[in-house]
Amino acid sequence: MYLPTHPQDLHLVQEIQTQIQTLITNHPTSHIILAGDFNRDILLEGRSSNGMISPPNPNDYEWASFTQSLGLNIIHNQTNYTRQGGHNYTLTNHIDGFYSNNLNHNTLQSHTVINLNQNSDHYPVQLTLAPNSVIIKTTPTPNLSPQITYPIPETNLQTLHTTFLDQQNLAITSLTNTLKQKQLTPRQWKEAKYRFHEIISSFSTCIELTCMSQPTPPLPHRAKLQGGFLPRQQQKIWKSHLKTHHNIRKAIHVACHHPHTQLQKPPRQNNITHTFKCPHSPTPH
Repeated sequence: MYLPTHPQDLHLVQEIQTQIQTLITNHPTSHIILAGDFNRDILLEGRSSNGMISPPNPNDYEWASFTQSLGLNIIHNQTNYTRQGGHNYTLTNHIDGFYSNNLNHNTLQSHTVINLNQNSDHYPVQLTLAPNSVIIKTTPTPNLSPQITYPIPETNLQTLHTTFLDQQNLAITSLTNTLKQKQLTPRQWKEAKYRFHEIISSFSTCIELTCMSQPTPPLPHRAKLQGGFLPRQQQKIWKSHLKTHHNIRKAIHVACHHPHTQLQKPPRQNNITHTFKCPHSPTPH
């Protein structure tokens, strides 16, 4: 959370306090951790600037009284300060941190990450939790499940047709003959419904076996380090190919909708690419 300091936003402080109080009241047995940029001297130790220490102000004492009334205790920070004093600030003190309503809050620790300057005036503050034996952290495996191609190539459709009929031709014929009867008993309806579901399930399985595309390759190591983004040099290459792709689509759209052209069905882009010998997009590495 963030406590505002601008005069036009100070009216929100009371609303934030009300929401915190309501949350704790509605969950009296829950372990609650309150984290945020409080813009208050949460340790009531004063603000340091150029070797001079200014005492806490009334807003600091009011916030301390509010948290104590709710049973919120400050989680100890092993670092001397949380604000580093950047381009816009020259004061250093504890204004970022964590509160906990746990009676054993002394077992929790936090620290300021002073070697990671994310912006001009703050260092991030991290909370260290004890190992949790209930929640087991596992390394997520990348989802490499194949996907169905669209549109499905003609060869795959032929393979699907052949495979499905080889497996379910007799079942389809039997079900068709059953449904052609003028009157069916409840048991026959139930059996027909069951066989129909089996045919549909078999058809889905055949689609997965015959019409799947190659799985999406995982991100290379360098792209993972950059959060999934490609290096600048490869970004330029991909942007040029993407621009060509969009220009081709735009030309097809304009040609199909122009009154003086006779194009009733848009040509396939693969044919255009092969005709003009457009290079394929490079594989990221």
